[in-house]
Amino acid sequence: LRLFPTKPAISPTPVVEPSPPPIVVEPTPPPLSDLIKVNYPKPNDVIKNPVSISGEARGTWFFEASFPITILDANRKVLAKVPMQATADWMTVDFVSFEGIVSFIKSTTTTGFIIFENDNPSGEPERSKSIEVPVRFE
Repeated sequence: LRLFPTKPAISPTPVVEPSPPPIVVEPTPPPLSDLIKVNYPKPNDVIKNPVSISGEARGTWFFEASFPITILDANRKVLAKVPMQATADWMTVDFVSFEGIVSFIKSTTTTGFIIFENDNPSGEPERSKSIEVPVRFE
């Protein structure tokens, strides 16, 4: 009896399933109420010229101790755009008081808005934040 070498068994190529893409969970940004609180004016308050504006914002809302506010009429016409000033050290992540007295152009509408924007020296849109407070004009 003569034995011949046998061929090794060929194993099938394993099928490799592609891995699902990793799930990227973006951090949820804090609500704006945790970044800025406006004491005056409150929504729908009647304001007169000049208006005293006050509140508190996280130090990260400021740059060089200020941030811009804009007063608009109901047609979005700019009546004033000025910086709000921190009243304490703004180099913190804690809340810092701000205040200012703002003169504005007389509105031709009875309602409008005050927009509080974080100071964003980077200019990057994803870093911009703002709140809008509706107001009524005296």
